[in-house]
Amino acid sequence: MKVSIITSCYNREATIRGAIESVLEQDYPYIEYIVVDGASKDNSLAIINEYKNGIDTIISEPDKGMYEAINKGIRAATGDIIGLIHSDDFLFSSHTISEIVKTFEEQDADMIYGNGVFVNYDDTNLMIRNWISGRYSKEKIKKGWIPLHPTVYIKKSCMDKWGLYDESYKIAADSDLLVRYLYEADLKVYYLNKYIVKMRMGGLSTDAGKSKQKWAEDLRMYKSHGIKPISALKGKILSKIPQFIEARLPWSEIPEAEEESLIQPADVNKKRMKKPLLILTLLIIGVYQHVQAQYMLGTTGMMNIPTADRQKPGTVMLGGNYLPKQVMPSRFNYNTGNYFVSISFFSFLELAYRATLIKEDYMSSKPKYNQQDRSYSIRLCVWKEGKYLPGIALGANDPIADKGAQHIPILLWSNNKRISSEWRTLSLSFLRILSGRK
Repeated sequence: MKVSIITSCYNREATIRGAIESVLEQDYPYIEYIVVDGASKDNSLAIINEYKNGIDTIISEPDKGMYEAINKGIRAATGDIIGLIHSDDFLFSSHTISEIVKTFEEQDADMIYGNGVFVNYDDTNLMIRNWISGRYSKEKIKKGWIPLHPTVYIKKSCMDKWGLYDESYKIAADSDLLVRYLYEADLKVYYLNKYIVKMRMGGLSTDAGKSKQKWAEDLRMYKSHGIKPISALKGKILSKIPQFIEARLPWSEIPEAEEESLIQPADVNKKRMKKPLLILTLLIIGVYQHVQAQYMLGTTGMMNIPTADRQKPGTVMLGGNYLPKQVMPSRFNYNTGNYFVSISFFSFLELAYRATLIKEDYMSSKPKYNQQDRSYSIRLCVWKEGKYLPGIALGANDPIADKGAQHIPILLWSNNKRISSEWRTLSLSFLRILSGRK
């Protein structure tokens, strides 16, 4: 089967090279690559021409927008399957097209779609959204669900029958085409539960500045297909919120493309589930009784100067501190010290143990340091720091002890500015509810 891949481009000199190379690096031999440039005014066409020996068709002429350019590419295509890779994006691995063709052959499908990740425009290793498409049904379409457009591959014969992109839409033409194919047509659709594409944030459909226009077009689009527009648009918007939240969780990472095959999100999610379960277990242990805090110095997360900074997984810190009497509770009217060990099992979890040297009979004229006040702490980073969002860490000291000051520091860190606040009443009320106390 021949696969025709189409890239539309206009003034994308900063990203077009990556898109082209991700197609040319595919290990599937029967690819027809078509690049449609809208008469770019920057250096885009010159970069495209650097790869002219690997591109089957280059079209460069003015157009009225991205969807007109894509339609030009589809009309010029001679392949059995049509797929898109936008000029800001790139295929997930060098085996992506091979996997897609294999699935078409095995499933005898008319359309295949999969999963993708949205990444930061400048740092493509920073995940912004993790789009796991999930199973398809026409009922889900009515509720606003659609697959991630650049992961969709369609047989050319189906496109000849059901039509191309409606160019009257400037932003929602892709949604219109997907609703038309998935809701009105009776195609054999298959969900390939694998990552297919990485997409940079900032395209037409992800530009926050164009949200109002996009929503207006979505309402018109849903109404034209006989779907309740308000209900569908609400479902479409709400379905994307978990993608942002999941990407911000500390254990969320962009999977690496393995050489033997595409990463399966189901396998990745199984690994990820172990970490949330661990966190839940630790939180249950930590809140079973009152949270107790002692003077602690020397560990990363819960020092006298708290921080939400994270250590690399596997970091072990050993150390000690001199503690002058001025920083000790009033009843310990002497200088002392402590030693500690801190282990970061994961980038979001730190456990620490410390022992402070104390005197058994501190009222004696010659007391001896013959006891140790031992304590431990736990720190969980529940939200990774973003460009404009703070990192958030929760910590507890001696969470199952019976004595000590009672508080949970809630720690924030953003853009090298630290915020620390002790929510004594709120924290203790929350913990009492969980532990069955009132």
